Amino acid sequence: MARLERQPLLPPSDSRLSDDSTIRSYSSIEDSCRQTQKSTPLPKKQLAILCIMRFTEPISFTVIFPFINQMIEDLGIASDRTHVGYYAGLIESLFAFAQLCTALYWGRLSDRIGRKPVILTGLLGLAVSVISFGLQSSLTGLIVTRALAGMMNGNIGILRSVIREITDHTNHAELIPKLSIKALGGLLGPLCGGYLARPAEQYPYLFGNIEFLKQYPYFLPGFVAGLFNLGAILLGLFCLEESLPSKCSGDLSPETRLKLYLESRKSISPSNSPTNETGPRSITSLLDKKLSGILLSFFMVNLQSASWNSLVPLFAYTRISDGGLSLSLDQIGFCLSVNGIGLLVVQLLIFPPLQRRFRPLRLYQYTLPTHALGFILLPCLSLLVKSHSDPAVSLTGLTATLILKSPGLISFVCISIMLNNSAPSSSLGTLNGLAMTCTALSYTIGPILASSLFSYSIHTQFLGGNLVWVVMIMIDTYTCKTLDASDIIIMLCCILAYRRGRRLSSKICAVEDDEEET
Repeated sequence: MARLERQPLLPPSDSRLSDDSTIRSYSSIEDSCRQTQKSTPLPKKQLAILCIMRFTEPISFTVIFPFINQMIEDLGIASDRTHVGYYAGLIESLFAFAQLCTALYWGRLSDRIGRKPVILTGLLGLAVSVISFGLQSSLTGLIVTRALAGMMNGNIGILRSVIREITDHTNHAELIPKLSIKALGGLLGPLCGGYLARPAEQYPYLFGNIEFLKQYPYFLPGFVAGLFNLGAILLGLFCLEESLPSKCSGDLSPETRLKLYLESRKSISPSNSPTNETGPRSITSLLDKKLSGILLSFFMVNLQSASWNSLVPLFAYTRISDGGLSLSLDQIGFCLSVNGIGLLVVQLLIFPPLQRRFRPLRLYQYTLPTHALGFILLPCLSLLVKSHSDPAVSLTGLTATLILKSPGLISFVCISIMLNNSAPSSSLGTLNGLAMTCTALSYTIGPILASSLFSYSIHTQFLGGNLVWVVMIMIDTYTCKTLDASDIIIMLCCILAYRRGRRLSSKICAVEDDEEET
C-alpha cells in the first residue's frame, strides 16, 4: 500500500508516454475532462451519507436551547430570574470554546489519517455528551458535558473537506444547497428540546408514573438526540468511503488518477497551488490576504448568528414584565424550529435561482444586511406584547420575525462556497480547521456576550432595557462595513423603544403597586 501511495501521479519521462498512441490516449482523457466540465454528476450515495451525518450535529447543538434557561432556574443556579442569561450564555459558549481549542487539531489529523475515522470519533463523542447532559444536577456537570461535546466535535469543517473532495468546481455550488438537510436538524433539535423536556409534566398520562423522568426531567430530549448520532455512526462505519486522496489513490487506475490530476489543474490556480504539492500546506502559507478577508467575514457573520441564536430563546423565556415574551417550553421549541424551516426554504427554493444569476460574493453582499432585521423587530415585539398582554401575540410575533429574517441565511451559503474555493484539496482539512476555529471563536463570544448583555439590560433597565439591541446593531454595522439605511432605521427604532419602554414600565409598576395594595 505504501508503494502505491508513493507512486507518482504522472509516469516518468522514459515511460511509454513517448509512444504516440499512448499520448493520444491521455489526450482523449483530457478532452473528456473538458467535455464533462459543465455537468459532472454528483456522487449521490456518498452525498446522502454526508447529509445524514451533517443532519445529526445541529440536533445535538440546538436541543438544549428551548429548556436551558428553565433548567438553570429549576436547578437553583441563578440567584435571580434576571440573571439566568449569564449562566445560559456561559453554558452555550462552552461548546464552541471547546471546539475552538480542538477544531484545528481535528482538521490537521484528518489530513493525515483520513476523514472517516475523525468523523466517526466526533459523532461518538457528541452522542455520549448530549445524553449525559440531561443527567446533570449542578452547574459543574453542565459545564463538563457541554465542553466535552464541543471538544470531540470538529466534524463540520471535515465534512466540508469531504464535499470538496468528492466534487469539482463544476458542481460544488450545486451540491451546497442539497446539504440543506442540516436545516432539518436545526428544526428537529428545538422541537425535541421543547416538546420532550419535563415529560412527566407535559404528558402526565404517558410519563407521569416514571420516577426516573421526574428526577431527571431534561434527560429525554438529550437521549433522543444521542440516538441520531449513534445511527449516523453505524451508517458511516459501513457505508462511508474515505475521500482523502492520499488514502484512496492506491485504489484508482492510472487513467483515473491522471483524469483527477487534469481536473485539479483546472480547479486550482497555479499561482496559489503549485502542481507539485503532495502534502498539506502550512498555515502561514495558506493565510494570504484574500483568505484572511474571507475568514474575517466568516467570523463576523457567525458572531451575529451565535448572538441571535442565544438571544431568541432567552428573550422568549423571559417574563413579559422583564422585557420578554413569557413563552412555554414547547412554544419556544416551535418558534426555534422555524429557523430550520426558513433555512430549508432559502437553500432549496430561493438560493438556486439567485446563485445562477449572481456570483457568490455579490449575493453575499446583497443578503448580509438582512441580518439586522431581527434586531429591529424583537424590541418592537416586546413593546407590542406589553401593550396587549396576549400570549397569542408573543407566539405569532416571534414566528413572523424569524420568517422575515430567513433570507439573511443565504449569506452563510455564499461565504461557505467562497471559503471552499480558496484552497487546494491537500490543505482542505487545515483550511476548514481554520474555518471551524473562526466559527468556534464567534460561538464562544456571541452567546455569552449577547445573553449577558440581555440580562444586564433588563436588570438595570439601561436604555430602557434596550442596550443589547444597540450593541447588536453596532456589530451588524461593522460587518457590513457601512452605515446604511437599515442601520439608521434600527437606531431610530431603539430610541423610540427606549422612550416607549420607560413609559410602559412606569405604567406596569403602577398597576402592580395598586394590585399589591388591593
